[in-house]
Amino acid sequence: MSRTAILTAVGLLAALSLTAAARAADVRFVKGPTVVKEGDSTKISFAVSSVTDVEVAILDADGKVIRHLAAGVLGAAKPPPAPLKAGLAQELTWDGKDDDGRQVLSPPKGKPAKGAVKVRVRAGMTAKFGRTIGQPERIGDAWKHRDRLEPLLAVSGVCDHRVRLDPGAGEPAQHQVPLHAALVGHLGRDDQPAGASQ
Repeated sequence: MSRTAILTAVGLLAALSLTAAARAADVRFVKGPTVVKEGDSTKISFAVSSVTDVEVAILDADGKVIRHLAAGVLGAAKPPPAPLKAGLAQELTWDGKDDDGRQVLSPPKGKPAKGAVKVRVRAGMTAKFGRTIGQPERIGDAWKHRDRLEPLLAVSGVCDHRVRLDPGAGEPAQHQVPLHAALVGHLGRDDQPAGASQ
């Protein structure tokens, strides 16, 4: 990747984050959020003052997210993803289940309840750089192999991900991911024991 392309990408990211920060400063809740239990489900309603990103999540007693209920941009020209609806005012229904489909509000008989849960509604969030994943010193590396240019994206300690390009046409000729899933089974989810099925 050329130095100009890198500087352009960094400048674009900075401009986007400044725009998002300015937009986030103007956002406020004009209603709610309110949470009302209705039978086996829970109604969550709120309204925001202007176009903004929102996230609605259910947290356990320790503050860990157990259900990612909704996320999207409200009030924009394009409607947000379900279960959010077009507009700045929202009413969502939570069925009492976590992300894995297990009932946490009204568990089956004989199963203990997981304790108190909280509803978190966030608006006006901004993105912030956290860390670089992979091997940044190798991003943009390329070599010639059989008259084809092969850019390399190196993921630290896991594999090299190659995309083969035909330099004449500039179109992707082949896409390779060299490691089979069975070879990286020990890299399971952080909420499961190593090697557990996903």
